[in-house]
Order: sequence, then structure tokens, then C-alpha cells
Amino acid sequence: MNKIENIAAQFEALIPAIKANYINRARNTFKYLDEALEGDWSYNNRRRKIQASRYDPLYNAMANITHLIEREKSTSGNYISDPKVLGLDEARLEKFSTEHAEGQIASFTMKLNKKLVDLTDVKLTSIDCGRFEFTISGKLGDRKVFVEQQVVFKVSNKGTPFCQWPARIYVDGKFTSEAAFKKLAA
Repeated sequence: MNKIENIAAQFEALIPAIKANYINRARNTFKYLDEALEGDWSYNNRRRKIQASRYDPLYNAMANITHLIEREKSTSGNYISDPKVLGLDEARLEKFSTEHAEGQIASFTMKLNKKLVDLTDVKLTSIDCGRFEFTISGKLGDRKVFVEQQVVFKVSNKGTPFCQWPARIYVDGKFTSEAAFKKLAA
């Protein structure tokens, strides 16, 4: 019997697209901050322009990109008191985007497995990495189940990017809510 965990590795095809989305968001955030700070990343300018409040979009943007910013170092290897920002650190961007994408897939697979735990004869019928969509088919007892899934990129109120994975479940061709699906499975 095929279960969700048997097809989990096939979702890794989405990793490059999620990673590219993370990199694009990081670059756009850096550009947004650089324009807002008018190229002056000094502590005093940041303090003047960015309010230490979770409601300030600049504060949230800065909080979510600080770990990716490359700064000029002094000859001793320490950051100088008012470092010159050189841009995004591409090595860190690569590392964090990969971790983000792999983490999102692992989290999604775990949630999908919980949601569709009773599904058997599971098959990944289609996957579209460009549109972040895929479909799964399977059986719940003698009923045919079809699941349409798409990735929606969101940003939390603190500015943290994450993926949301809404699913549309169809049982014998009729849309079924997750709660109704769980009742059928019980």
C-alpha cells in the first residue's frame, strides 16, 4: 500500500523554486532597505529611520535580513564601529535559502501525512514547479480521493517569510472539507 511517506521524496522537486523565491524576497528586501536608508547604513541613520516596533515595516525588514548582510571588516577581522554595508552575503544567502526550502518541504510533508494519514494507493499525479502546484490521488476505503495542493508564499506580521499549503480535497468527485474527510476516515 502506498502511503504519503512513499511519495515524500518527489516533493523535493519544489525545493529549487522555493529557494529561488526566498532569494528573490531577500534581494528585494535589501533593495527596499537600501532605498529607505538612502544608501546610508550607519547606526545613527538606521536609528533615525527605523522605529524599534514590530509595526514598522523597515524594522521587520531589517530584522529578517540582518543575518544576510555583508559588512566591511577592519584589518583585525572585527566589524568596525560603523561598518560599510557591501550588500548581501551570497554564501549565507545560499545556505539560508536552501535550509528554508528544505525545512518548508519537511514541514509540509509532515502536515500532509497527518491530514491524509488514512489515504492508500497514493500517487503524485502531477507537479508543476513553476506554479507551485501538485495533485495527489488515492483511496479512502473504496472511495476515490483527489487532492489539489498549491503553495502560497506569505510573510508573518513580523516579516518572516513562510509557505502556506492549502489543500482542496475531493472524495468521489465532490469537494470535502478537512473535517469532513477526517470523519469519513474515522
